[in-house]
Order: sequence, then structure tokens, then C-alpha cells
Amino acid sequence: MSKNRFLAISDIHGCADLLVAVLEQAQYQPHSDQLILLGDYIDRGSQSYETVQIVKSLVRDGAIALLGNHEDMAIQAIESDGIEQWFANGGRYTIRSYTQNHTFVEDDIGFFKSLPLYHETEDYIFVHAGLNPDYPRPETSDRDTLLWIREDWLRCEYVGKLVVFGHTPARSVT
Repeated sequence: MSKNRFLAISDIHGCADLLVAVLEQAQYQPHSDQLILLGDYIDRGSQSYETVQIVKSLVRDGAIALLGNHEDMAIQAIESDGIEQWFANGGRYTIRSYTQNHTFVEDDIGFFKSLPLYHETEDYIFVHAGLNPDYPRPETSDRDTLLWIREDWLRCEYVGKLVVFGHTPARSVT
């Protein structure tokens, strides 16, 4: 079945109440709309645990969720020695949210690890941060670029499918 609308939401950052409000305002219908979540579900806000549970539920109902750099930082913090970088970027809020509700479960880290870096349709490329300007196809952009690029992507003269991305605050885009 063909979907009527593509809806993209990015950089929720632990604000479950705002995610619910945006979905309600958009009158999101899982059976007729394709929802694509562009990453950064955790950190900075006080509801990271709730946000992740909502995202998982939306995925079960047909939404597509992509990995963001904040989920990647959480994976690195849990699996290696990236705790300082994660905490410097809001990870303490996520830990606080999880300890108030639940321990930071392997299930959620496993969910983060299962998320794709991009989603492509006939007309669009959805990605968290952007593409490598020298190799502007998602499959030729490396992981760090897809999750972290900002200024080089904003300044490039990209020609191709419409790229829908988050990561960069709207005030930074001219």
C-alpha cells in the first residue's frame, strides 16, 4: 500500500511530550503516513527513557527510525570509553531519566545498534546529519559523516535526490 505522506521528525532529545504533541498536531496516521525519525532520541531533555519507548512503539507500527549521533555516543559510552564525550553532550540527562524509570537496558542499546544510518526512497534520502559532499550517495558516505557532518554539508552544491536531514539547528541553516 502506498503512503499518502512522508513525515520526518529529528532531534527529539528526550522530549517525549513534545514528540507526542507533534504527532498529534500532524494528525499522524500509521496506516496512511510514513513516519521517518531521523535520530537523536536521547540526551538533553528529561524524558529520554519515555522517548525511546515511544520510538520503539512507533517502529513496531511501521515507522522507520534512523540512528543519530547521540545514540551512537551512548553505544560508545556503554561499549568502550566514550563516557566523557557522551556526558558533555547531554548523556547525564539520559542516565538520570533511565535511573528514575528503569536501568539503561541492553534491549535499548541493542535497538540503537539495529537502527540504519539512512533510508532511501525513489525521491528522497533521509539521514541524520547529511552526506559526504565529495561522494554524495548515502552508501558512499562513511558512518561519521552520516551522523556528524554539518558545515561542509550545508556549504556544498549538492545535486541529486532531495535529502531530508536533522542534526543542524534550524537557526544555523540559511
